[in-house]
Amino acid sequence: MITIFSASGKELIVASRISTILALCVLTSASIHPLTAAPRQIKIAPDGSVTSDTSQEPIGKGNLKRTDPGPKKKLPGEDVVSDGGSGTGGSGDGGAPDTGGAGSDLPPIDLSDMALWNWYGKWHASNWDNPWSSFPYRYDHVSQDEAGNTYFTFDAQGAPELKAQNGHPYSKKAFYEVDVTLPELRSGLVVAPLWLWHDQTRDEVDFEFVGDQFLQVTVHSYRSGSHRTQEHRMTGNFSGQRMKLGIETDLAGGQIRMLVNGQLVHTFYNNTNAFPTGEMRPVISMWVGDKTSWAEPWTGRWEGLTNGEQVVMTVHGYRFEQR
Repeated sequence: MITIFSASGKELIVASRISTILALCVLTSASIHPLTAAPRQIKIAPDGSVTSDTSQEPIGKGNLKRTDPGPKKKLPGEDVVSDGGSGTGGSGDGGAPDTGGAGSDLPPIDLSDMALWNWYGKWHASNWDNPWSSFPYRYDHVSQDEAGNTYFTFDAQGAPELKAQNGHPYSKKAFYEVDVTLPELRSGLVVAPLWLWHDQTRDEVDFEFVGDQFLQVTVHSYRSGSHRTQEHRMTGNFSGQRMKLGIETDLAGGQIRMLVNGQLVHTFYNNTNAFPTGEMRPVISMWVGDKTSWAEPWTGRWEGLTNGEQVVMTVHGYRFEQR
């Protein structure tokens, strides 16, 4: 049957179809980008348990007092050694124990074969410019005390980044975990106590405390030929918190599980093009993206450091299990 509509009727039908298309676009966008929903709030209790919380106060700088790193041992290839301070580290009265610093049940990060420009060791502290930032990565901004605490120091001279190297295996199926005390979080600063990366594929899985706003877990993939992501945000009062962060990867099985204090907070699935397929290795870092336009809307405005100020993240222990 053929129905003839008036001109005004046609306009109504066109408008109706456009509205339908727009509605479908919104629904599709929401399904692909879960961050169109409000971030979930989580609370870490004194016993380490992680619960959803709807009464959190907004994240702020708080009244935390930053301290210098504690006494440290000289790493190979490092010329400058701190003469220490009160810090949050161990006593510094012996070699690195089997367990990590400050009572961690995880072993310390093994920096025994780390040396400047040694790509065959397990880890290497970066010593190059960051094109996004006024703060270059500096080798001497990663240090370790005798108890096994590893300090990541951000100051006016540079930023810390520790990357696993050829002595640490790549993996598609593994479990990674860090025991970390976060610094005071602040606008413009990204604190990344654990993330995974491959230099060629650029596949990436992140734990990132973004400014003083939220914890974001993300996967990045270029397998479709363009950059695709899956993201999930959680808010909470994280400044100065000590916690364990874990990433469990099973890329062939199509799952990546993100854990806080052993409790699952999000799972990424291989149901879109935004899923990594290449093997990865871990990285630990802090950085400010003050030289790129895309960073500030995400991280907040960087307000700089006061004279002589340091922001220090402490990793007490690290565990890797290839599965």
